[in-house]
Amino acid sequence: MHKLLFDIGNTRLKWALLKDGVMQQQQGLSHDAASDDAIAEIIAGSGCEQLYVANVAGTETERRMHSIAMQSGISDPVFIRTQVQAFGLTNAYDEPQRLGVDRWLAMVAARSLYRRAFYVIDAGSAVTIDAVDAQGQHLGGLIAPGFKNMMNALVHNTSLSTDEWAPPQQVMLENNTQQAMLGGCAAAIAGLINQQVPGDTCLFLTGGDAHWIAAMLDREYELVEGLVLQGIARYAEVA
Repeated sequence: MHKLLFDIGNTRLKWALLKDGVMQQQQGLSHDAASDDAIAEIIAGSGCEQLYVANVAGTETERRMHSIAMQSGISDPVFIRTQVQAFGLTNAYDEPQRLGVDRWLAMVAARSLYRRAFYVIDAGSAVTIDAVDAQGQHLGGLIAPGFKNMMNALVHNTSLSTDEWAPPQQVMLENNTQQAMLGGCAAAIAGLINQQVPGDTCLFLTGGDAHWIAAMLDREYELVEGLVLQGIARYAEVA
């Protein structure tokens, strides 16, 4: 059976086809490019028989995806919700449903890959850190601005623009304002991770900024593309 998986984040839509239990190549679009017609074309081109969606972009986006799916012949698309407990993982939140489904799914995927204590860092528009012990108990997490959002906040109400700025390959003292801000924001994110994640604990890195963050860490890590999509796949596999 062919099942299409969608991970709808704050700035991008990512998808992959789960074909007979094997996840195919992951792809993505910015929200600006993800028109109704573009999404319908993705669904039609996949030849899928069912749709599984993780959405953190709000209720209107969910209604829109449901409508597109129905028009594409998918009568009952599945929108995954954060749970109290599933796949050997227990949610730490006092109100479990308020834990972002993307964070939940990233931990579900990591738990399926590693049965000891671990941390998951998902680095995109926000940087999230979540800890899980060897018994699968979520210990809680942290949320910080991602690199682009941090830079946008820093240059707000100035004449500077962040459109073409990218994180530095290494952080050092700089002699111009642009590079000093880039280095400061990159160092803030790397410093948060180095402070909060014990060096002897397994660390999974995922998200659009994971590659450059990994290069700044003086420790071992597992760089995993599409950890949220892998979590969606776990739900699709048992459905």
